[in-house]
Amino acid sequence: FTHLAQLWRTDGTAAGTFALGPAQQSLRLQAAVRSSSGYDLLMQADYARAEIWSSDGTVQGTTLRASVPLDYGSEATLPLERAGSHLYFVLPALEGQHLWVLEDGGLEPRRLQPTTGAGINSQGSGLAHIGERAIFSGCDAAHGCELWTSDGTLAGTRLLHDIAPGVSSSNPEGYFTVGSRLYLAADD
Repeated sequence: FTHLAQLWRTDGTAAGTFALGPAQQSLRLQAAVRSSSGYDLLMQADYARAEIWSSDGTVQGTTLRASVPLDYGSEATLPLERAGSHLYFVLPALEGQHLWVLEDGGLEPRRLQPTTGAGINSQGSGLAHIGERAIFSGCDAAHGCELWTSDGTLAGTRLLHDIAPGVSSSNPEGYFTVGSRLYLAADD
């Protein structure tokens, strides 16, 4: 007996409840964000990869955009955030968590790791955005875990502010955006 899973949608009626994608060995919806054509979805499939899907709520408008292999035992349970034409997500790896980006129209996500040993704060509360830039809690050896930003490029992924100067960590968390301002909690 093989158990298969699918992505479904409903509008609250029997007629409006139907499968959107193909059946897979294992499939878990982990996060969703609004896009210009519907939603971007982060799913974990077959215990071995994270998948980015786009859906407008119809079978014809639901497509797999990208697939990223996961390290054995990892789970794609982390945040997803859209900033302009970039879709940001965080995936675990054996050496820590890393920020990834997928551009609209792009088929290959890129890992954004500006320096060796840099990564995402596993204690942080995810991703946020201001305009076209993603904001997150990033860590490196020189600054600890602090407020970082990315414009979707490796060169544009950098420390935004060292709230607790030096190697001490401020551990930014609890992001809340109001208009063009981001509010957060951090240790200083």
